[in-house]
Amino acid sequence: MRTLWSLCRSVAGVIGAYFVIVVVMITVVDMALGGVTWRESTGAVLALAAVVSVASAVLGGYVGTRIAGKAPRLHALAMIGIIAFDTTWILVKGLDSDPVWVTITAGATLALGLLIGAELRARQLTRQPLGDAG
Repeated sequence: MRTLWSLCRSVAGVIGAYFVIVVVMITVVDMALGGVTWRESTGAVLALAAVVSVASAVLGGYVGTRIAGKAPRLHALAMIGIIAFDTTWILVKGLDSDPVWVTITAGATLALGLLIGAELRARQLTRQPLGDAG
């Protein structure tokens, strides 16, 4: 029974992380900024969208790994797998009007944010200060 509960928490954590990212991105980037495209958005809007993207992934990574309970870095890899699949799907299906490098960079920034969020949670679990790399 404990293994089933652990599996459920793991799945819920990974899905929860993705959900947090999607909700933040839709709320801020799509609704507040009116959508963002490489060709049509100003530099300031692109910069704000990039900051929001990373912040949403950090939050998603932290929340997701908190739900999952254990092994935050391992769960972050599963979350990154979903982002990689999503980015690949967008590219293969031609769902993005932006250049390919923009779509790949967006996926990479989400992956980085997820890793940061998971690392924050891992350090919290071990009570290791953020400035201590050891």
